[in-house]
Amino acid sequence: MEKKYSELEIDVLMTKPMVKLKGMISDINMLKMEMYEKLACVKQHCIGQVSLDFVKFLSQPEIETLIKNEIIACGISGIWELDDNRITIYSFTADDATTIEKIFKNKIRCIKIPVEDQNKTLCYSKDWKQFVENIKQEYQDNNIFIQITSHHGQEIMILCTAQIEAKTIRERIQDFIFENGRSEQTIHFLAHQMKFIKLRHQDKIDLAKMHLQANNVDVDFQPDCIVVKGNKKGKKAAMDELSPIIKLMQSQMKKEDVRPMVPGGLGFGSAVASFIAEDGQSVMVLCCDISGLDVDVIVSPADQQLSNSGGLSKIIAEEGGTHIQRECKDYRRSHGLLNEGEVFSTSPGTLKCKMVVHAVGPVWQKIKSNEKIMTKCVYAILSEADIKHFQTVAIPALSTGTSKYPIDEAANTIALAVRGYFRKYPDSSLKTVYLCDIAAKVADIFVNAASRIFKSSDKRPTTSRGGRDGLTVAQHIPQIEVVIKDLAQMQVDVIVNTTSQDLQLDQSGAVSASLLKHGGKSILQECQRQHRGTLLDFGAIAVTTGGSLKCKFIFHGALPEWKRDGSSLQILSKFIINCMVTATQRRCTSIAFPSIGTGRLNYPPGEVANEMFKSVGQYFQNPLQAFQNSATIQQNMTHLYGGLMSNRQLYQQQQQQQHVPTVKEVHFVLYHKDVTTITAFDDEEARRQPKASVDGEARPKPKVSTRRKDRLS
Repeated sequence: MEKKYSELEIDVLMTKPMVKLKGMISDINMLKMEMYEKLACVKQHCIGQVSLDFVKFLSQPEIETLIKNEIIACGISGIWELDDNRITIYSFTADDATTIEKIFKNKIRCIKIPVEDQNKTLCYSKDWKQFVENIKQEYQDNNIFIQITSHHGQEIMILCTAQIEAKTIRERIQDFIFENGRSEQTIHFLAHQMKFIKLRHQDKIDLAKMHLQANNVDVDFQPDCIVVKGNKKGKKAAMDELSPIIKLMQSQMKKEDVRPMVPGGLGFGSAVASFIAEDGQSVMVLCCDISGLDVDVIVSPADQQLSNSGGLSKIIAEEGGTHIQRECKDYRRSHGLLNEGEVFSTSPGTLKCKMVVHAVGPVWQKIKSNEKIMTKCVYAILSEADIKHFQTVAIPALSTGTSKYPIDEAANTIALAVRGYFRKYPDSSLKTVYLCDIAAKVADIFVNAASRIFKSSDKRPTTSRGGRDGLTVAQHIPQIEVVIKDLAQMQVDVIVNTTSQDLQLDQSGAVSASLLKHGGKSILQECQRQHRGTLLDFGAIAVTTGGSLKCKFIFHGALPEWKRDGSSLQILSKFIINCMVTATQRRCTSIAFPSIGTGRLNYPPGEVANEMFKSVGQYFQNPLQAFQNSATIQQNMTHLYGGLMSNRQLYQQQQQQQHVPTVKEVHFVLYHKDVTTITAFDDEEARRQPKASVDGEARPKPKVSTRRKDRLS
């Protein structure tokens, strides 16, 4: 316009906003008409909500110039306006507005990086500020502008004027967080192994934790794992310090034959041997976790301060809750220290027993007085229980931990003291004394001692078939085998299939289709007969024969679509445990699971792998509870026994028996093309190998199908 109306003076006042015109009135009128016509054609386009960081970045003169030059280079006219967190574009055509919006998105890359809670403080550190400053300076020299901001340590936002460089910066920031931020590393154990570790190696654990805390590394000993939290350097230092300790623990667990145990009538344990005293009292040796026993009295090996700071006393105090520790402190404050051989009793807190007796055994000194003090201590324990008219008491291998009392001598002295007490007090209210240890080797030493002192009882400890004492022998937890193969080709007793609630296998996923193809239509017909117009509950099981497949049964189940609230995984776990229970009810010895839910239901492979491994382990650790909780018991009774007895009769009969697992082989069968799921299961399997986490040794590969190599090549 300035060229067309060269005789006019045109002054654009952006701050008003106003345009001042000076010249011939006719020229002014013509220009005004053209301006109004142009303004009438202006299109307004709002990009929408943007962050305040984006607005701040765009307001920089260098960024404004960059965007303007890009618009001019495209040969279009347009401007933009910033209003709080909104960008409005003005142009003469809608296409021009769209082009300007694309320029914004292409020239300014916005990338967000979430920050985990444990790394929030990292974004306020001097190292982080220096790191960000170095990046800005590095790219500014190349005429690339960058803004990196962290929002309360929860999220890092990158704004950059170059797309490739933005991705590079993101990777560098992620590397920085990985190197300097805190993360977790988990070493998995079984629950009974962690009990043993706390019992035998508490002093080494506390020392290691103290050293590592100085390097800002936290070590948390949970019921089934050790969790190390720290940065990369700190975690490496932690693993270097923990490795020899864990190797020692593993060696000692193997040496002392620490085995998984299943629950019985008294709690979590296995009966080893049973004896009878001269006046008819029972003495039973248990391989068990004493803190979980459902008896009248359990004994906690205490120090003179009643500190409950290590070993079995710490475990009992922790599992019993604050009541036990508070009562111990109150006693010490009022009465001072206990002497060797003395006891003090507290309430049980949340334990199953009715009373806890804290007993101070002797510290080993290779002198005869040790035996007298140990005998005095056992007498005091039994007397304390007798005074309260209790009938059952559980005693561990006193003084064999930090007090260094030889186990065989301690076992012999304890057994002699029990016999002596019953001889002295034949009318005692006590009916049964349990001699306990979590290690089978120590339990065997108790058996050797008791067999020399007491008569063998006609009452036998429970075998794997169940028995009158309500305890069960420890069960073997089988190796879970990860197999890459077609599920329909598995030669096992049970194949597990997930389908829709209406059991329409011909309209379900790939696994159902494959089983129908190889097993025949009889499988579908069985499902339809069982279905009868009703829907299968999520997590429940419909049992059919295997048709032409190389299995005896197929367990069909239905799962809901994936939800992030954890409910889907709960149903998945319930379904797996129901499958294990039903397999044992049918006396099956092998079972094959697919990667459940990772197909059309969109379950994350990593979550599924973790839950499947965990659920199978939970079943074998507590099969009786799994049996009692199983949602399939009442549903499947008629199928299991052909309708010969009523459901109620069958249920009562099963409840009276011990549910002892018959399954010896568990297979997780993965589809060879599902690389993501294969990786997730391999990672989960490796994560559950303690030695691989600690030693750095290559773990043995799982047994796989002979076709695995061909499938993956």
